[in-house]
Formats: sequence, structure tokens, C-alpha cells
Amino acid sequence: MGYTSKPLEELDVMDDFLFSAIAADREVGEAFCRKLLSVLLGRKIGKIRVTAQHTLPAPAPEYRGIRMDVEVEEYEEGQNDFSRLPDLFVITILNYDPFGCGYMMYTVENHCIEVPDLKYGDGLKFLYFYTGGTKGGSEEIGNMLRYLQHSTAENAMDTATKELHDYVSRVKIIPEVRQGYMSLSERFYYERREGARENTVDNILELLEDYGEIPEDLKERLNSIEDMALLKKYLKLAAKAESIAEFQTAISEQQK
Repeated sequence: MGYTSKPLEELDVMDDFLFSAIAADREVGEAFCRKLLSVLLGRKIGKIRVTAQHTLPAPAPEYRGIRMDVEVEEYEEGQNDFSRLPDLFVITILNYDPFGCGYMMYTVENHCIEVPDLKYGDGLKFLYFYTGGTKGGSEEIGNMLRYLQHSTAENAMDTATKELHDYVSRVKIIPEVRQGYMSLSERFYYERREGARENTVDNILELLEDYGEIPEDLKERLNSIEDMALLKKYLKLAAKAESIAEFQTAISEQQK
């Protein structure tokens, strides 16, 4: 999911950083995942094992998604009955409709291509949830999806979402989480600034290449500049210049 400049207090559960922080928390992580899954799967959840979420590539920065690989063990602790395999779910929650049919959830199971009617009970299901869906699902699932998309106290409308909101609020005030988010924000700020700087230098060089080979010392000079305001001035000069020599003269006069 793309980086957002929101303060930590305003992050929604759909945010990659916040979801990962909650799921990994020793005190509330398991309870959070159990409650979330019990609503989405519409069943009581026994022992679970959740693989850390994967970052999902999105078609545009505003689109976000979280994925959970979940193993649910139905047999009770202390029993050695392995005749029934645990259920395996790959759960993907998105803020856009992956299939364009308006459903809250889509369930996909493996089947035999040659014999479509053959029952194939491998216990593996792929579940896709759309936070803006209006068809299918249930009222409880709809409440949960709305809360995941907009994780405010106002959207905690039933017992399950209120319980989740309590977990979310507790994690947001953990000092280590706050420090981690600040460090992440600083890193993204630097990366975005550096990317913009490099892009501006590339644009200047691309304009000058029309007039011949660019001297190495000029390339090094441009690449060493950190001041974005100055680079933007140089970009305008490069657009107006009719030769590399004219550009070099123009930037020299800028320094006087």
C-alpha cells in the first residue's frame, strides 16, 4: 500500500504499517486476528496461525489491500486426531472491487477441471473482501469492512468492531509503534525528496543532450546539488538555452 502522510492517530486498519503493528503485537495481536477472522469467516475460530501480511501491488496509489494467510485448527488441544486437515484460508481485503460485481466477499475454491462436479475437499479457500461492497455477506461483515476502511470510533457500530477499535487504540499509543511510524515517515520523506531531485536532474540532462555530449564535470555538478529550488531554476534555464555553453554561462551568472 502506498505511503500516506497521515499522522498515526488517523491511520486506518487498511494501512500496511498499522495492520502489521497490530497483528504483531504480543498483547492484542492474536485476539485482534481471531475477532477479525471470526466475523469475516462467519464462524467461531479455534487455534489459528496467521502469516504476516504481504504488501499487495495496487493499480493506483489510492488503492490499498491487506492479505492474511490463515491456518485454522479445528481439533481441540491435547487431541491427536490428524485425520482432518486444518482449514487453510488466503484472505485478501481490498478497498477496490477485484471482480467488479459489487459483492462484499468473493469465495474461490480449487476444483477439478476435467470433472467439475467432483468434490475436492482440500480445505483451501481464497476469500476476497471488498470494503465498499453492498451485495452478499452479512450486516456484521459489512460493519467490519467499513471499520477497516475508516477506523474511527463512529464506525465501531457493533460489539465486534468496538472490540477491534479498542485493540487499535491501544496499539496506536505504544511508544515503539509511534517511534517506528515516525522513522518510516522520515524515510519515505527522504526517498520522495531524493526521487524528485534525481528526476529533475535527469530532465535537465535530457534537455541538454539535444545539443551534444554533456561534459562530465557538468553532470557531476548537477548531481551534487541538493537544493530543489535551485534545480528547478536550472531546469527552466535548460529549457530556454540553445546550447550547452549557453546553459553553463546562465548557471554561472546565477551564482553571482
